[in-house]
Amino acid sequence: MVRIALFIALSFCLQACGATQSSTNTPAAAPEATTAPTPLNVKFENIAFKPFNPEKPEGFNVFPVQGSPKAGAFTAIVRMPGGFKSPLHSHSQAFSGVTMSEGVIYSSTTEGNKALPKGSAWHQPANEAHLDGCEGDNFCYFMVFFDGPVDMKPAEGPTADPQVKMMLADQIEWVEVKGGVKMAVINGNPKEGPFTAMFNFPAGMATNVHTHSSNFSGGLIFGSHQRGASADTLVTLSEGSVWREPAGSPHMEKCGEGQNCIIVAHFDGPLDTNNVTLSAK
Repeated sequence: MVRIALFIALSFCLQACGATQSSTNTPAAAPEATTAPTPLNVKFENIAFKPFNPEKPEGFNVFPVQGSPKAGAFTAIVRMPGGFKSPLHSHSQAFSGVTMSEGVIYSSTTEGNKALPKGSAWHQPANEAHLDGCEGDNFCYFMVFFDGPVDMKPAEGPTADPQVKMMLADQIEWVEVKGGVKMAVINGNPKEGPFTAMFNFPAGMATNVHTHSSNFSGGLIFGSHQRGASADTLVTLSEGSVWREPAGSPHMEKCGEGQNCIIVAHFDGPLDTNNVTLSAK
């Protein structure tokens, strides 16, 4: 849990996907999320991406992890095709994003765009122009955490004084939370909630079976991560895998050997760790 492109803001640019200026302020078509309050662990290779715009399946593809992009606040992982670049656009809702692969581009201008390192993050205020893209020939992946339903508004030019908060992977400032686990807040306040943050778990560290008072969803950026309701039901997740845990849902976690586990997570309330016990290798 942990220094993180979702930057493309699921706006996924209706314009880039074939929409015209008349699509301004029109909610984008998007796959529905599974809204049942049940735990979910999805390995990266099993993620069922669907076109964000069904009329342009070659564009953005998305998998909602928590909530619905059409109805309200939501978490999703997004896939962009190699070589894609959207025009400048904005969203009516603020959102945070994290790059889950190399090659993701996120910028407030059309000039000098460079791919962000994997594990970079940002928080994008509402109604500010930005663009996103995918450098290279391979798919690019990022996660987004929106405050409300997603729309896309074409922008005539860059925002004069953008307030987007960027966190490059090699410049993240980690703060210890408990027992060697570190956190880097992307947006919000962990003491009050809601908030989005990256967490850094030492290799080999495991938790006890515990619960949280808030719903949360997340994804694995680096490492090999195991999750489950008990030690006998742990599922091994590879990088790019995603999950959600309803409030009060018993679960435990374990980081694989050899590499720290870095994850991104969004909690819809405060972070409570009083009943969490950590054990090192």
